[in-house]
Amino acid sequence: MGKFGVSIEVDDAPRYIVKYKSSPSKSIGKMNALSNVSAEQIDIGRPGDHFAVVNVESASTKTQATAKTTLERDTNIEFIEPVQTYQAFMADTSYDYQWSLNPKSVLQPFQEAGIGLDAYEALKLPVRSVKVAVLDTGVDYRLLDFKGRVDIANEKNFVDPNGEGSALDDHGHGTHVAGVIGAIQNNGTSMRGIMPAVSILPVKVLDASGSGDTEQIALGIKYAVDAGAKVINMSLGGSESRTIGYMLKYAYDRGVVVVAATGNDGDSSLSYPASSKYTISVGATNTFGIVSDYSNYGYGVDVVAPGTKVASLVPNGNVVYMDGTSMVTPHVSAVVGLLLSTRPALKVEEIRQLLHRTAEPLAFSGGDAIGGMSYEDGLDYFMEDSEKEFPFNFDYISGYGKVNVHHAASMLRLYAKPGVVRDNSTVFAASVQSGTKVTVYNGEKRLAAGTSKQARIALNIGAKKEGTILRVVYSNGKLVSSERLLVVKGARAKQPTVSTPRANAKQVSGRADAGMTVIVRDAKRRVIGKGTTGLTGTFVTKTRTLKKGERLSIHIEDAKGRASQMKHVVVK
Repeated sequence: MGKFGVSIEVDDAPRYIVKYKSSPSKSIGKMNALSNVSAEQIDIGRPGDHFAVVNVESASTKTQATAKTTLERDTNIEFIEPVQTYQAFMADTSYDYQWSLNPKSVLQPFQEAGIGLDAYEALKLPVRSVKVAVLDTGVDYRLLDFKGRVDIANEKNFVDPNGEGSALDDHGHGTHVAGVIGAIQNNGTSMRGIMPAVSILPVKVLDASGSGDTEQIALGIKYAVDAGAKVINMSLGGSESRTIGYMLKYAYDRGVVVVAATGNDGDSSLSYPASSKYTISVGATNTFGIVSDYSNYGYGVDVVAPGTKVASLVPNGNVVYMDGTSMVTPHVSAVVGLLLSTRPALKVEEIRQLLHRTAEPLAFSGGDAIGGMSYEDGLDYFMEDSEKEFPFNFDYISGYGKVNVHHAASMLRLYAKPGVVRDNSTVFAASVQSGTKVTVYNGEKRLAAGTSKQARIALNIGAKKEGTILRVVYSNGKLVSSERLLVVKGARAKQPTVSTPRANAKQVSGRADAGMTVIVRDAKRRVIGKGTTGLTGTFVTKTRTLKKGERLSIHIEDAKGRASQMKHVVVK
């Protein structure tokens, strides 16, 4: 190629743009003939120009090298360049202060103190718009950062006695909340929100002092549901109300997710409606990645998320910090909205369980104990009188842990469904997307790892004591998630299924619970074969040469030495 004054450099990139001198049909055919390599012409340039995109991302290292050599030797190529990513030369001027979204914030949060938004956005999942209702002091939708993001046509003001007038914010709280959810990204002004595709429904239920009555709030919930909201943000709270509870059930029964703040009193009495079983209850964390001192806690908290020093908009267009569980709520509402944009059919309890499964544990350890916690705030009363036992992965300060949208979205895409881990078995089994690496830990100790095939995996982790908490990590490219599993007491092994053995055979085969011991006995109860069930539950146990008509007895023993019922077969 040097004779023609043409220099070709093929970088190690997953995709290339190739400019051909003449018709590239033959050249493209060579590329497409390689395993997991694709080449496709694209219509750019002038008439008679020939361009193609060559993708080697899914090919093996060896095939990528072959593709590179083939391209370098093709005399019909004018030039090659790697496909690159370009960004607009604009930014949100206050993004450096949004520590909950930006891991490079000037506030320098601890690693993973945010909600994992950067890793989530790297997945580049398709998004569709989701309507999120903000029941608050209103929203100043005149701000540039809300242009096209607010459902102004359906705004509602229940502070007005007749439910009339605009839902413009005359306090600041509601605008701050709405900014966290959906302020426009990279428009060269102020800050960015979490959701790239959202319709914010402003429902004014709090007045200029930040207060609202029971009736206003109840009407606001029903209106938001009837107006098509899929998520309702309630950064407010007070005493329990049957009227509001009735409308929360109205939302719940129609599949609308209500996210509510636990309150800012720093005690174990959750504010209402966060204490309702019909809401997802959220507490606050700070830049250290631990629960904020002011955040209410106790049984009923679902998850925690950033709530301290949260930067967002106020009606004059400035970006200011606010603290409180009110600031947590829009973070979680937005996360729920992102999950619904990927899987619109998710039900309220499915979303709750997904947040629980994928939350990062934040049980407090180290440092000084919180002064007077056991007595001054009534926690002793709460702990003694509560009839409900804490789930194994629940902490009374942080609930199930800190929300991570990357882990939650990854879990949805991986379809991970672990089996029950029992103390009398040595096997962990799960269904999960093929090609997913699965690693099981006991604390920091790695017990086993492997890659799923045909959407299944089984790993030998050894028998573990009842009550042991395991951590399972799923990883498939940029999809990464994890969850905690409890080892439970196993029941007696079931009677094995045995294929009828034939005369002169030297083995017995069948199926039983995985990770168990198989014992074969003759008519005189003598052991003539001993083996183990495989990770999938099948077994082939070697024996002496079997005789026609003899009676065999086969049973299973679990890791604790408990035997199943005998299975009797006659050799044919």
